[in-house]
Amino acid sequence: MRAVPSRWALAAVFGAMLTSIFPQIAASQEGAVIERLMQDGLAARRRGDFADATGHFEKARDLAPRDTDVLLQLGLVYGFQERFKEAEATLRRAADLVPESAEITLALARVMAWQGQYDAAAQLIDDILARHPGDLDARTFRSRIDLYRKQPAAAERGYRAILATDPDNVEALVGLGDARAAQGDEAEARTAWERAA
Repeated sequence: MRAVPSRWALAAVFGAMLTSIFPQIAASQEGAVIERLMQDGLAARRRGDFADATGHFEKARDLAPRDTDVLLQLGLVYGFQERFKEAEATLRRAADLVPESAEITLALARVMAWQGQYDAAAQLIDDILARHPGDLDARTFRSRIDLYRKQPAAAERGYRAILATDPDNVEALVGLGDARAAQGDEAEARTAWERAA
């Protein structure tokens, strides 16, 4: 004769199932909220509404304080608003969580350069390039740092090296135009800028 579980046993099993399922449902719902906040924040950032973007990213950070994508975007919009202490602290937290991330290190370098800390920014970029010599974003920003330092000839060499392998790189074309303009060659600067447009 087969044993039939009692109502209490069934209730206990059902309760255990709910206990194991509810956290997954809650996590899934929270993930959907974070994803929506990130999408709204990125849309606001694209519109240039950095205050609105910050609000979305801060809410996402409050829900997921260790999510490095959230921290990266939040750090960048802080930087765009010249909230440099918050930007640097946020990006350093992200870098502590994923120290090998070139994207986070590059964002931190940008924030350092925006504050005029060119040596620190260049060191961060050089660290990226030591690990990833072909990283075009790092290479183009390294040349931008040369422009910030008022070394347009060095910047031009860097941009031309990038364009030798990636002739349509918009950031390198803009940078080349800026470097030529800084050296008094407005005609070649305009040519580079027009190619970038």
